[in-house]
Amino acid sequence: MPLALKPNNCHVVMAGSFEDSMVMFAYVDPTHPNAWRQDPLRQHLINVSNLGVTVVIVSRQRRYIMTRDSPTIELKESELEELVGEKLFKRTKKEGIQWAWKKE
Repeated sequence: MPLALKPNNCHVVMAGSFEDSMVMFAYVDPTHPNAWRQDPLRQHLINVSNLGVTVVIVSRQRRYIMTRDSPTIELKESELEELVGEKLFKRTKKEGIQWAWKKE
């Protein structure tokens, strides 16, 4: 790992999900809430998401979802739980989290 991506330098701890190998969490230091938006970390997260891994960024009470070829989606934790409960998106092993709009 490059020195610039070590947690004490970039203020973000990255960890894979125990439940899904295609999901990675990035936990942002609360005293540096925008650290994930700074390069080279930002570019690293984009590169990982472009490989098909869903990146969930946890910054204070906000959650951001990065997926391949999609804009970053910003959610509160409660909104994320609500979307999961309503099945507004689904997770597939191959492509990470993908939006599956609820049919009326």
